[in-house]
Amino acid sequence: MGEGDHGRLGVTACEPLPDFAQAASAQSCAPLCCSGPALAAMKRRLLAEVERLGYRTTTAAELRLIAAGQAIRPVTVEGGRHRFVLPERTHDLHIVSRAGVPAELDAESEDGRRLGVAVQGIVVDGRPVALDDRALGRGFHDPESDGTEQWRWTDGTAVLAIPPGRVGPAAILELLVRATMRSWVEPAAEIAQSA
Repeated sequence: MGEGDHGRLGVTACEPLPDFAQAASAQSCAPLCCSGPALAAMKRRLLAEVERLGYRTTTAAELRLIAAGQAIRPVTVEGGRHRFVLPERTHDLHIVSRAGVPAELDAESEDGRRLGVAVQGIVVDGRPVALDDRALGRGFHDPESDGTEQWRWTDGTAVLAIPPGRVGPAAILELLVRATMRSWVEPAAEIAQSA
C-alpha cells in the first residue's frame, strides 16, 4: 500500500490500531495527539526547528518523464505547459517530479497525501487524453475540481500508459500543470546544486 492510499481505505496516516491507542494513553508520558490545535502547535515548533537547521521549501517541480529507463526533460515550458519529445514506440511513461506532503509542510494541514504536480491536461500528438482515462494509472490521485476546471495530482511518480500505435516518430506529449506542491530541500542538496 502506498503512502497516498490511506485516505481511499478510510484510514488516516495517524489513526492508531485499537490496542496501540489504549496502550498509548495508559503507558505514555503524554497524550496521543493526531489532530486539532495541539497537533498544529507541535507542528509549528517542529517546522521552525527544521527551518533553523537550514532546510527550505521549493515549488520547483523538476518535472520530467521516464520512458524505457531514459529521463526526458521538457523541450519547452510556457507557463504551465510542458512539451516533451517522446521516443518512438513509447508505451508506458512515468511522470516524475519533486513531491511533498501538505501535512508535513503546513502546521494547519491534515492532508497526508504525497503530492507532486496537479495535471490539468494531457495531449499526445495533438490528441487530448481525458483525466478520467484508464491510461492514467498508479500514482495519480482521484480527480479534483473547483466547479469549472478539473485536475489530478500525481504522487511524484505517476504512470501514463500510451496505447500502441499512438506514438509515431518525434511524438509530442504536452502536460498542462496547474500547480506544483512545495517540497523540502536539504541544506546539503542546496549547496550541491549551487556549486
